[in-house]
Amino acid sequence: MPDPARLAGRLLLIAVAALVAARALQLGPGASGDPARVLRRDPGNPQAVLALARTTAETADSAGALRRAGLQPEMLRAALARAPLDGRLQRVRAELAGVDSAEGRVCLQRALRLRPADLRTRAWLADAANAAGDLAGAAQHVDAILRLAPQRAPQLFPLLHEWLRSDSGRAAVVAVLAPAPSWRRGFLASAPPQHEDLFALARLLLALRNAAVPATPAEGVVVVERLLALGDYPQAWLLWLALQPAAERSGPLLRNGDFERPPGGGFDWTLRRGDGAAATLAAAPGRDSRALRVRLDGRPAAAGATQIVLLPPGAYRLSGLAYADGAAASATAEWSVDCLAPRAQRLGTATPQPTPSWNPFALDFRVPERDCLAQRVQLNLRGARRDAGAELWFDALNLTTTGAEP
Repeated sequence: MPDPARLAGRLLLIAVAALVAARALQLGPGASGDPARVLRRDPGNPQAVLALARTTAETADSAGALRRAGLQPEMLRAALARAPLDGRLQRVRAELAGVDSAEGRVCLQRALRLRPADLRTRAWLADAANAAGDLAGAAQHVDAILRLAPQRAPQLFPLLHEWLRSDSGRAAVVAVLAPAPSWRRGFLASAPPQHEDLFALARLLLALRNAAVPATPAEGVVVVERLLALGDYPQAWLLWLALQPAAERSGPLLRNGDFERPPGGGFDWTLRRGDGAAATLAAAPGRDSRALRVRLDGRPAAAGATQIVLLPPGAYRLSGLAYADGAAASATAEWSVDCLAPRAQRLGTATPQPTPSWNPFALDFRVPERDCLAQRVQLNLRGARRDAGAELWFDALNLTTTGAEP
């Protein structure tokens, strides 16, 4: 039965080889586009040898494919005599000898020294390391491939996600992600939908907290939000909190209620655009601060801003300030608090009256003892055509315990 690890490595090779085969190769002045024809006239033409090898890129049986394509050992020897320092020819020599043979392994190492940017050499070496269980070595070659050919990410990221399921694989991936290569953020954002893969990626992010370039909240927010979408609120919260700067891990019950920081998603604000309203942060009218601004476009509007919180059972008060700028004659703003899990239920609403001066509003509510693990604080908006251009503003939102019945 084929070794699954080796099959995964072969898939890696074919993914990279497909890229290599797609690139045009110049055969030299006056040369035909058919490398076999060139080699019949000039058996040692290095470029023709490379072009012929390229036509066999998408097969794992390199030696057999090269011989069937017409490449003879004497042709390769003649090409090497003319271009002894071309690492690609050393790689073709390894392919013709068989990359698993002793000669093939020696030639691949020589090819790497002479031409470290050759993708097929890297792919063969990654394949060999993966098959031998040397995931650290394989990951180094995958890192090099992704730096050289970032368009290969869709083919290579699934292999890295597979490695994350083992301790040795996770350590290998952590090592190459630690210095924050250009492809790190894209990989962290490519989380598969399966819960076990998200959990593996969460463990990776936690390991990267102590990396040379630590993981940031922005890099982890995709995983946090996918865990939230699956309803795994505790795991999402622990991951989100662990990635925050130390000074912000013991913040208020409602994060960023003064809107001084850009919204970060996860357990920070998520601002909505479209459906009749566009929510942004801007300098607050008449206040030396920033605030949440919602601009209406005259269509019926939906949610403007949301934040997920994890409140224990008890009584709470949501308070804030509201302001209206423009002809908001019929626009209605409603702040609501809802239970999300395990059973959706509304806990309370407040309808501020935005006016041309800042005025306070408050909402008292109680989180029940059961069936309310996570809650959502949300701004809901309703407008009409005559409200187009109106702006509603909100600031100084705060969430506190009250110890009293709402």
